[in-house]
Amino acid sequence: MLKSDKVDAVQWLSLGTAVVVMVMGTLLLVGCSAEEPPAAANEPQLTKILLQTDWYAEPEHGGFYLAMIDGYYREVGLDVEIRPLSTQVSPYAVVASDQAQMALGTSDNLLIALGQGIPLKGVFPYFQHDPQGVMYHAESGIKKLQDLDGRTVMISPILHYVDFLDRALDIQMNMIPVDGSVAHFIQDKQFAQQAFLTSEPYAAIQGGADPQVLPFWDTGYDPYRLVFTSASFAAEHPEAVKAFIAASIKGWEAFMTQDKTAIYAEIIKRNPSQTPESAAWSFDKMQEYELTHGHTNHQETLGQVSVPRLQTQIDQLTELELLNKPVSVDDVMVFDLYPPELIVR
Repeated sequence: MLKSDKVDAVQWLSLGTAVVVMVMGTLLLVGCSAEEPPAAANEPQLTKILLQTDWYAEPEHGGFYLAMIDGYYREVGLDVEIRPLSTQVSPYAVVASDQAQMALGTSDNLLIALGQGIPLKGVFPYFQHDPQGVMYHAESGIKKLQDLDGRTVMISPILHYVDFLDRALDIQMNMIPVDGSVAHFIQDKQFAQQAFLTSEPYAAIQGGADPQVLPFWDTGYDPYRLVFTSASFAAEHPEAVKAFIAASIKGWEAFMTQDKTAIYAEIIKRNPSQTPESAAWSFDKMQEYELTHGHTNHQETLGQVSVPRLQTQIDQLTELELLNKPVSVDDVMVFDLYPPELIVR
C-alpha cells in the first residue's frame, strides 16, 4: 500500500453505524490499557500515553520519535509509546474506544468525527499543511489541478480533497482505484495519481521517472496534520496534555535542526522499508514544503493553530455536506491547554 493511501486506512468515513463496528473490532485487536504500572519507590509516577500513528515509522513522525528517544517526554512526567499503524484499525476508533490516549490524523477528519458526535479533541498540529497531492509527468501537459478535469487519475474517491475538487472547483476526474504502487505511473507519461508529496515521488524517481507534483493545499482546502485525543482524556489529564504539547514542540524543533542519524536508525529499525537515502529525501521535502513551521509568507510557525483557518475548514465541510451536525471552532482543539502565543484568533 502506498503512503498516500494512508488517508483511506485512517480517515473516519462512515461514522454512523460503522463506528460501532470499528470500535468493537479495535477492542478485540488491541489489548493496550491506559493503566500505568506501579512506579518503583525511587521513581516518579509517569503518565502513560500510547501514541497511535497514521503510518509505519517514517521521518514524517521524526519529532515524536526524537522526543521519546531523547527523553523529552519523560522529563515532563510522560511515558510515551509510539505504535505504528495497523491497517486493521482506525486511529480514530482506537482513541474513541480508549485503546490509545492519542493518535495522528488530519483536522478535516477530526471535524467530521466531531460532526458525528464523537468526543475527540485536537492536541497539536505537527504539520501546518497536509502534504497530499497529485503527481504527474511534464509530458502530460498538466500544469494546474484544473487540468485534471476529464483525465484518468488513480485516486481514492473517499479523499475529502476529491469532494472539494469535484463540488467546489468542478474538476471531474475519471477515477481508477489506487493499487498501491507507482508501476503504472512510471510506464505511462499521461498518467497521474494521488501522492503523499514526501513519499511517492521518491518511489517514482527510483523507478526512473521524473515526477512533477501539485499539492492539494493550493485549492484552498488546507487541513492540518495533527495529534488528537479523546475529550475525556483531555479533561482528566490536562497537565499531561500540556506536557505532551511542550515536549512534542521541543522534539520537532530539535528534529528539524539537529543531527538525525540516531532517529533515522530508530525509524529504519522499526520500518526496514526506509533507508538513510529515502529518509533524507523525505526530510528535504518536509523542509521544501515548509510542513512543520508553515509557509513563511503566511507568517506561520511550528505548532501554530489558526482559529479563522479552522473556521474556513468547518465552512468548507459544511458546504460539502460532510458534517452531520454543526461544529464550533471552540470544540476542535484543547485551546484552554494550548500555549496562547501559538493561537491565532
